[in-house]
Amino acid sequence: MNKIVQLSDCHVFSDKEKCAYLGVKPYYTFAQCLKIAAQEDALAYVFTGDISGDYSIESYQHFWRVASQLLPVEKIKILPGNHDDKKAMEKVLPKNALVANSVVEIADTDFLFLDAQYDGAKARVSINDVKALLALCRNDKKSILFMHHHPVQSNSWMDKHELVNRDEFMSLLSTYEREIHVFHGHIHHAGQSKVHNISIVSCPSTCWQWLMQKDFAVTSEAPGYRVINVDRLTSEVVRINYTV
Repeated sequence: MNKIVQLSDCHVFSDKEKCAYLGVKPYYTFAQCLKIAAQEDALAYVFTGDISGDYSIESYQHFWRVASQLLPVEKIKILPGNHDDKKAMEKVLPKNALVANSVVEIADTDFLFLDAQYDGAKARVSINDVKALLALCRNDKKSILFMHHHPVQSNSWMDKHELVNRDEFMSLLSTYEREIHVFHGHIHHAGQSKVHNISIVSCPSTCWQWLMQKDFAVTSEAPGYRVINVDRLTSEVVRINYTV
């Protein structure tokens, strides 16, 4: 089986011992997730944003030290999230690992990577960029797209941290006859939905998990990641056993 592993919302701090919710320390849960994910022998390991929890150079240094030790570096693909500092990322992370606004061929399949950083926690994509990237795809039957923000409402408090032109974005995707699969992070929740011909799949966080409700809340669900079957375009969530 050709596999892609998606990891998201690591929120690594400069202080490895720092935690924010439920006693979870992001550095350690990220490292534990990666140790298990490394055994998947995937074709690529895609990090869909919020690598850092504090925008610091040190957080990216911690991230890369672990990632480069556990994974083949040529398989690492990284997108920025709203908690990331792109200049700091560029200083620490290898250029060929940063794949924002590009199309990468993996296992004879085209993968699109969108950068939607915009204004604080809100996101926006360039419709022209999306059109240009889709035009580069050789496969006219399916497209696999990775991004940080959720392109449809989550019906939770996270919708105030939205993709501000989501309607325009989804309207564009719906005009394509091909099958489109969107994998995203941001909402710290594993979910799946379908709109027209577009499959929307979200990834859990490697640290804290959010409850999808009107007011902010953290769940007791364990950190985890998503494994994507490239051939069948199905996926499953893997969660770690983590004790505070």
